[in-house]
Amino acid sequence: MKTISTLEAQIDLEAVIADAQQQPVRLIDNDRVAGVFVSERDYAAMRAFYSQRLTQSMDRAADKASAAGMNTNILDRLLHDES
Repeated sequence: MKTISTLEAQIDLEAVIADAQQQPVRLIDNDRVAGVFVSERDYAAMRAFYSQRLTQSMDRAADKASAAGMNTNILDRLLHDES
């Protein structure tokens, strides 16, 4: 991963965008990571990956809840309980 300062990014943003098409570009500001530029392709791939992981986690939680006896009637009562 390429690392540059935020000042460098401000001076030559076009180069940062071009570099990000090849690899992520980490931006450093005051010795701290301020952000990371990635290509649209990489961003879409990350979103798809984490969306799939979230869906799998939710499916596992639903399966465990169902195995423990949870159903829509019980869930509705729990969600409407004001206590």
